[in-house]
Amino acid sequence: MRKINILIAFLVSSIFLGSYSHAEENDDTSWMADEEDLSFANELLFVRQHLDGVTEATQFYYDFKRSGSLLDAIEDKVVVKIVKILPSGKKDVTTRFLSGRYKKRYAAQYRRSQNPIFMWFFERDVVEMQRYTGGNSLFFRNRIRQTLAGKSKLGGATKTKPVKFQFEGKEYDGTEIHLLPYEGSIKIKQYPRYESKSYKLVLSESIPGGFYSLSSTVESSEKEILIDEILTYKGVVKSVKKEIVKKWSFFDIRSWPIFN
Repeated sequence: MRKINILIAFLVSSIFLGSYSHAEENDDTSWMADEEDLSFANELLFVRQHLDGVTEATQFYYDFKRSGSLLDAIEDKVVVKIVKILPSGKKDVTTRFLSGRYKKRYAAQYRRSQNPIFMWFFERDVVEMQRYTGGNSLFFRNRIRQTLAGKSKLGGATKTKPVKFQFEGKEYDGTEIHLLPYEGSIKIKQYPRYESKSYKLVLSESIPGGFYSLSSTVESSEKEILIDEILTYKGVVKSVKKEIVKKWSFFDIRSWPIFN
């Protein structure tokens, strides 16, 4: 079962982060390691079953805030919707990711045991990085993926540690993933403002959906906060009125009853 979960994790991470065969820093394409080499960060994200305790249609709510001197401030919401529970226990998941001119549209995720919030968070981030810098989102995407995998030979660092955090007046235990994907990268020196960019993800099995917060920070050399973005878990609401309706099709293997 563990090998199956890890295989699924690799497939999901490949789909999320795109083909890496054409990466701009493509000397580091051997990061898909064997089972015993799976990084702890990747195991937390792609193997841990964040949605295991969800037994009915559910919505997870997150606050989104952006601050810093470089961009306009934003306060908005992200909703992750568990719209269908399959007989296998896996879930079909959609999102409403921000609103108005900041709204992002992402495809539904089918038969998931993991919360896709972190993939959508990273996907938005790399597209925004491309917009800020004029660089290639594939480069930013690969730096995150390779650094998370702990296989990068081109710079980057990932650290994990136990943390405690407060939610609704109570203290909880969690695990923090601290990611520095551009540290030491030669190519990022074309965009020196972002070389020190860091990401922090706090996961906890005590929080529905598995994630308490996801954040990214860009600081100047004088430690001024240029961009700080954070998604923070705010609560859960049971029942969703609308479900994904999928018809069986011979040409769509995902719709076959055997996989549901």
